[in-house]
Amino acid sequence: MIVPVWISAPNAPYNETLAYTLLDTQSSHTFVDQEVCEKLQAAIEPVKLKLSTMMGKDSVVKSQRVCDLKVRGLSSNISISLPPAYTRDFIPLERTHIPTCQTAKKWKHLVNMAEEIPPLMECGVGLLIGYDCSRALIPRRVITGGDYEPYAIKTDLGWSIVGSVPQSVNAKDVTGLCHRVSVRELPPVTPSSIIKALESDFADTKSGDKSISQEDIRFLQILKGGIRQNELGHLEMPLPFKVRPHLPDNKKLALARLKHLKRKLDRDSKFKNDYVRFMEGVFKDGDAEKVDIQPEPGKVWYIPHQGVYHPRKPDKIWVVFDCSAKYEGTSLNDHLLTLCRFRIHPIAVMCDVEKMFHRFHVSKEDRGYLRFLWWENGDTNSEPSEHRMVHLFAASSSPGCAKGGLHLHKFLSNNREVLDSINNAERAVEVKNVDLNHEELPVQRVLGVRWNIESDSFSFKVTLDEKPATRRGILSIVASLYDPLGFLAPFILEGKRVLQEMCQRGTGWDESLPRELEVRWETWMKDLENLERIEIPRCFTPDGFGEVQRAELHNFSDVSSQGYGQCSYIRLLSKDKVHCSLVMGKARVAPTKIVTIPRLELTAAVTSAAVSNMLREELELKIDEEYYWTDSQVVLGYISNEAQRFHVFFANRVERIRETTEARQWHYIDTGENPADHASRGLKVADLINSNWLSGPKFLWEREIATNQVTSDLLVGNPEVRIIQVLKTETVRQFDIQGHLSRFSRWTIAVNVIARIQRLAKRIKTTEPLNVEERRQAALTLIKLAQHNAFQEELNMLSQKSGKLPCTHQLYPLDPFLQDGIMRVGGRLRKASAPLELKHPVILPKDGAVTRLIIAHYHDKIQHQGRGQTLNGLRANGYLIVGGSKAVAQHIRQCVRCRRVHAPPEEQWMADLTSDREPTPPFTYCGMDCFGPFHTKQGRKEQKRYGLLFTCLCSRAVHIEMLEDMTTDAFINALRCFVAIRGSVRHIRSDQGTNFVGAKNEMAKALKELDKERVAAYLSDNQCDFQMNTPHSSHTGGVWERQIRTVRSVLSTVLVNSAGRLDDASLRTFFYEAMAIVNNRPLTVDTFSDPTSLEPLTPNHLITMKSSIPLPPPGKFVKEDLYAKKRWRRVQYLSEQFWHRWRKEYLSNNTLRSRLWLLALL
Repeated sequence: MIVPVWISAPNAPYNETLAYTLLDTQSSHTFVDQEVCEKLQAAIEPVKLKLSTMMGKDSVVKSQRVCDLKVRGLSSNISISLPPAYTRDFIPLERTHIPTCQTAKKWKHLVNMAEEIPPLMECGVGLLIGYDCSRALIPRRVITGGDYEPYAIKTDLGWSIVGSVPQSVNAKDVTGLCHRVSVRELPPVTPSSIIKALESDFADTKSGDKSISQEDIRFLQILKGGIRQNELGHLEMPLPFKVRPHLPDNKKLALARLKHLKRKLDRDSKFKNDYVRFMEGVFKDGDAEKVDIQPEPGKVWYIPHQGVYHPRKPDKIWVVFDCSAKYEGTSLNDHLLTLCRFRIHPIAVMCDVEKMFHRFHVSKEDRGYLRFLWWENGDTNSEPSEHRMVHLFAASSSPGCAKGGLHLHKFLSNNREVLDSINNAERAVEVKNVDLNHEELPVQRVLGVRWNIESDSFSFKVTLDEKPATRRGILSIVASLYDPLGFLAPFILEGKRVLQEMCQRGTGWDESLPRELEVRWETWMKDLENLERIEIPRCFTPDGFGEVQRAELHNFSDVSSQGYGQCSYIRLLSKDKVHCSLVMGKARVAPTKIVTIPRLELTAAVTSAAVSNMLREELELKIDEEYYWTDSQVVLGYISNEAQRFHVFFANRVERIRETTEARQWHYIDTGENPADHASRGLKVADLINSNWLSGPKFLWEREIATNQVTSDLLVGNPEVRIIQVLKTETVRQFDIQGHLSRFSRWTIAVNVIARIQRLAKRIKTTEPLNVEERRQAALTLIKLAQHNAFQEELNMLSQKSGKLPCTHQLYPLDPFLQDGIMRVGGRLRKASAPLELKHPVILPKDGAVTRLIIAHYHDKIQHQGRGQTLNGLRANGYLIVGGSKAVAQHIRQCVRCRRVHAPPEEQWMADLTSDREPTPPFTYCGMDCFGPFHTKQGRKEQKRYGLLFTCLCSRAVHIEMLEDMTTDAFINALRCFVAIRGSVRHIRSDQGTNFVGAKNEMAKALKELDKERVAAYLSDNQCDFQMNTPHSSHTGGVWERQIRTVRSVLSTVLVNSAGRLDDASLRTFFYEAMAIVNNRPLTVDTFSDPTSLEPLTPNHLITMKSSIPLPPPGKFVKEDLYAKKRWRRVQYLSEQFWHRWRKEYLSNNTLRSRLWLLALL
């Protein structure tokens, strides 16, 4: 969309300029014409822009930023503030594309708004508004027509028509313009970028030689087949098109550029005069010719041109024909290498190529691609005419096509004879009028370096404009010191350090220096004047040196906390002389971030190797040997290392060094002799002249050089050595014997399996059962395996010559030794006649599958006895387990059978007391049980008698009656005696008679024959309940069962020893006396330890109401009384035995309420 607008600047809002504006929705920024900006006198700021266009090419252009411009429509008062705009010399737009009211009247749907569009005005396109100003692009109203018909859009700036092409214009003459511009303003120089430039190394190494491409091959074929010599003697060649194009006619665009040039020429008369003079010279020299031939369509191209001034020659203009998409410059390395080669030979010659590109003409059939427009005789008021170039000039292919026979002129040389042999007209202007016999030769610049031709030396002359002591001024001064070969590197380092510290502190571009930096800067600036005292001989070989027999290149590197540097010297040897010259030097400031000295040393070494590699490849001088010197033994260790690996920083740099050098070429030098130390610390001019920087260390001037041999091994624990962590994966699955042994449940099975494996390993094919020897060998194999896994270190020590373990070792007391690869106990039984297994048992570890199988095997053999017997079984069979007691105990704890057999009895909570145990008269509630039989003598006949024991559930008293037999009548008679003596009984409990300890078979049979119904009927008649416990449920009568069992077990033991020696009366008497003893037992023992306490309570206190214990009859009764004729002595002896055993076995066990105590612990 194109609309006319009024443009104004903030400094003069009423000074408006009329111009057409292009509303471009594909441009990222807004542009303003340079001429419009000058009319508005707007404030501008220089910037650099990176432009990306539809051609896909990025270009960096110089521009100016204009802020706060305002635009309004032609007849509107609405102003729109524009974002920052950028100036351009020319905004491409054909005036034929500008819509007018006549354009609108040609379309029916646009007739009504034709009056809204003004006619064509006499003003150019001065503004392009991009989508960064979206307000100006918003459509307020749209009028559309049919398909493929133009439409009208109204914005705040006015009406415009989109899609209209003037009908009067020839379609062949239409030039299509596609606007698609992406703009990125290049960032200004920041402190970080300055620091990065100061700290980073230059590209010391040139890129590797590239092989010839297919395009290069086609280029050479075009030259080979198309080059020829014309009638004027010039070489003619075709343009080397990649593919011969069919180009559109761009004459309209060239005319637009020419009109823009015309406006610029009309504004500046000096620029116009210089421009016209240059173009007249072009036509006069025959570089261009006028053409009247109508070009063939598709084979013509009009080249725009513009004038530029040389920055160092402001009075000389150069017209540039813009037929090249890019400009190819030269690199710093090109200059460096040329200067280095310039120093090789004693005689130096310098000349210029006269109009190199003018010497090669273009074929006539290709000259149509080099047309341009110009006014006859420079009259810009006349119509321009068409011309064309006849030679290659400013095209991208020019350098490649121009390497041929050239005319050399402007000669200079340090040798007067060479100059004298050259025609005066071909000499340089500086030596044309010089008397070569008497006058001195002048000073000339060679690639930016001052060359004093008379003394044949390089020198320096510093001419600086007054610059403020700010960051901007310091950067300008430091950057203006051109020293490509690094002769002044130690001196310039101090200026770089001041600039680095300013950037590090964040000092503004125009802020003054801090006081401490200002003093350093002023001192450095005063020393600049002394640079003129420095002179460096141009040639490496001095006069009278003779023929060079050997050339060596010596490279030095060093670092400090202030910087790091490098210097290279060429050492030449003739028959009897040695000469050394500085070839190149470099000095870098140390990084602002913390970097270790070894890292800086290695970085300096990389720089040294890179510079040496570049010099070796580019110097036209045979280098016999290269030497590298450093005062860092750590760096020498890194470079000479062959085995260890480093972290990425060191690994990369060591690799770069080893790519171009060998470890044998690196040598150590003392810091005091190292000239690179000056590059790392800096020098004043006077110190630089007197130091060894320009001449090299003294030992280089000696005939023979002795290298220092120092140890360069890396120290253990070097932090830069990378510890390699390797994850190793075995692709072959190994047989895990330990894992398989843990699957066996028995030792014999494991031995048999190993024996079978050994039999297969010996290729013995038999199905016979395993013999004893095979099993023994298999067992020894398993023992060796167990010892190998657990005692590897001990086996190694025993297999040595000494064959002893240290005295501090845990196995040392066993005095172990090896026999057939098995470790056995030494001990003190070597001379005993016992078997080997007993004298020297095998030592086994306490853990392991083999040990567990052996323990289980012998534990089963001794029928799961305790730990001691299991250990004895192991020792008896020749095994000694380290920590065997714990190992066996652990196995017993895990043994299922042992856990079942030796499991502790289950405990349950004691129930509440029943009503039977409430305070009642003795024997009101009692329990009853039978025991026996006992044998008595009736004449010569023995009779079986039984005991019937009653216990009171309340007082714990007992009553014993003798049963003549186990008939119901005898049992009832005994109950009657019991009731007659102890009184009536309310409730009697009894078990089924088969659950008491030590019951005989006949006792169990007799109890089964007892008529329980008759007994119950008798007791019921006497108002007594008789209750029989459930079979196998003795716990239901636990209180009285415990009492009856204790008395019954003692009575049974005593009476068994006196079988057949008592009659019925003696037995009954013994029952009663035993009853009296038991009833005299104390019910409580808590007061035994208190001498002041009362007499303990006994059951007899409750039965007889007496407090004294009746004493037994006097006398001493012994075992022989069992055979006495007097039966009372027999009974008394048995009573004493009962008392003794009952007191020993029962009374002492009832001092604690063990069950209550156990429950209290739970």
